[in-house]
Amino acid sequence: MRATPELTNTPQRHLIDQLEVGRDVSREIRVAFQVADARASTDAVVTLGAELVAPPTRTPRGSLNARVEAPDGVQLTLFEPIEPE
Repeated sequence: MRATPELTNTPQRHLIDQLEVGRDVSREIRVAFQVADARASTDAVVTLGAELVAPPTRTPRGSLNARVEAPDGVQLTLFEPIEPE
C-alpha cells in the first residue's frame, strides 16, 4: 500500500469527486492509497468500520477507485492502477 499526498483546489476536488463518486462529497482532507486490489481492500476497510461512499469504479485515468469514509470522518480513496479501456 502506498499513500499519495494530494493538494488540490476546489475545481480539482470537484472533478475528482465526479470521477470517483459521481457527486461532490469531499471534505477538507482526503487521503489516497494505492492498493493491489481495490475491491478486496474496500471490502476489508468496510468490514473494519469504514462507510462505503462509492464502490470501486473505473476512471478514465487508468485506475479502479473506491471511496470510503473512516469512522473519524476522513475520506479515503483506495485506487488500483489498471489498463485504460
